[in-house]
Amino acid sequence: MIFTQERAGLHAEPFTAYKFRTMINDADSYLDDSGAPTRQRVTPTGALLRRTGLDELPQIANVIRGDMSLVGPRPVLPSWVDRFPEGASHPRFRTRPGLTGLAQIAGRNTVLWSERLTLDTRWSDTASVRLYLSTLLRTPLALLRPTVSADRNAHAVDDLQQPA
Repeated sequence: MIFTQERAGLHAEPFTAYKFRTMINDADSYLDDSGAPTRQRVTPTGALLRRTGLDELPQIANVIRGDMSLVGPRPVLPSWVDRFPEGASHPRFRTRPGLTGLAQIAGRNTVLWSERLTLDTRWSDTASVRLYLSTLLRTPLALLRPTVSADRNAHAVDDLQQPA
């Protein structure tokens, strides 16, 4: 089943991103006041899809539509834009978001947000065909590395020190 969600893209403009559904229905109702899950919200099949990165496969449609690129910063929820230094003017929004990127090959969801922003800025400032191809080729190996959580690890990697 396909899940759609609004994300911030190029110039922080919203677009509809596609993914395979990996969570139970009404998953956000199982978060406490701090945003931490109160129960397991990811389905067993969803955990496999997330672990292998296959949950992102429907975003190929976003690439075809021109909302995304194969390589670039991962798209974020619009509510996160103001959490970044410089907001919508942050360098990460100067390029299209990607299916994979420097943060994904550096450790996926184990990378602190401050480091992701550094990597996103690096991508924005130095993108080249060589870096693009290198990132694509390194992505399969990155998918084999374990991630922090199949459900939610926002608190483990959120070092931006701002409320969600």
